[in-house]
Amino acid sequence: MERSAEKVRIMRKVEGASWRRNLPTAFEVCVVVVATACTMAAIFAAFVVTSSPIDPVALVLPRYLASGTENRKLECVEKLGEGLVQGPEDVVEARDGSLVVTTRDGWVKKVWSNGTVQSWKHVGGYPCGLALGVHGEIIVADPVRGLLNVTEDDEVRVVTNQAEGIAFTFADSVTVARNGQIYFTDASSEHSMHSWHLDVLEARPHGRMLNFDPITGRTTVLMGGLGFANGIALSPKEDFLVVCESWKYRCVRYWLEGESKGTSETFVDNLPGFPDNIHLHAPSQTFWLGVVGGRSWLIDLTHKTPFLKHFFARYWHRVKPFNFARADLIAVNLEGELVERYQDPRGSRLSFATGAVIKDNYLYIGSLTQNFLGRLSLDMQDCSSLHFSHWPLY
Repeated sequence: MERSAEKVRIMRKVEGASWRRNLPTAFEVCVVVVATACTMAAIFAAFVVTSSPIDPVALVLPRYLASGTENRKLECVEKLGEGLVQGPEDVVEARDGSLVVTTRDGWVKKVWSNGTVQSWKHVGGYPCGLALGVHGEIIVADPVRGLLNVTEDDEVRVVTNQAEGIAFTFADSVTVARNGQIYFTDASSEHSMHSWHLDVLEARPHGRMLNFDPITGRTTVLMGGLGFANGIALSPKEDFLVVCESWKYRCVRYWLEGESKGTSETFVDNLPGFPDNIHLHAPSQTFWLGVVGGRSWLIDLTHKTPFLKHFFARYWHRVKPFNFARADLIAVNLEGELVERYQDPRGSRLSFATGAVIKDNYLYIGSLTQNFLGRLSLDMQDCSSLHFSHWPLY
């Protein structure tokens, strides 16, 4: 009996040792975990790429090096018409002295210096840029309907909605010359306003700059192949145009007169964000640009990495690489050199500043995310002592 019991104990010991020898080692466990993770990552990557709505290309940009220190000048803005203007993207001074804005709820509204807001004309849709016409009319760039003529008495009239057989997909910004010629941008012939981010991520140049001749009624393409053609402005002598290419972080100069007529060149490059609307302030010989989106290592990495582009395009409504919380306005001279910059780095008072015009030594600032028109005195240097809660909200 004792020998049998001892034999059983030996057999169990041998079986236990054999079982332990069959256990996977730590290295083998790691291999299995890594292999499983890689397989799942590959499946996820394949899903992201195949379900992505874009066909992106890598965009290698010059390395952006922030210069100077951030300022907080835009934290000083007053809020004109707060709650009465939803997302006033663009602003222009009318002949009656009011500031005309386009809003996200389809209105062209007038804002007065005392904060009074007049709901002037309802054009519908999502009007973007606007300009003052030679007869005092307001020309509006509507992404879908095209260029609109808005006057005090008449009905809203479509000026043009296609060029060279291609309908506008995203009419964006407009400027009018003294002789009545209208110059404007079609941001993308491929992606609509509601999918503008797909054009940015895809980085295929679908933008156009166009001219409408009111004498002949013809609309012609002056430049194609632009990287999201956005803001547009005429020089003081109207011998050249400046048009902004948002996802290339630059603006180009297109010559209308002189030996270089019909050619283009880089005007200002490697901007700290997407250039949006641009307006000329003739007395100071400066162009004022709204710069949105910000620059960072993640953004520049995304631009040159097609998979990240697929990822953000697929999950745009959950995660975005761009910083639209901050506000940034830049002034450049006629040679494209920086002369002034106004910022709200945290977006604590103003965010997503899309452009500005100067009137009576005040900056009037548009924004896609605010429900007011910003106003800032150009004489103000420091607003740390101001108490915003005591400012009148009109």
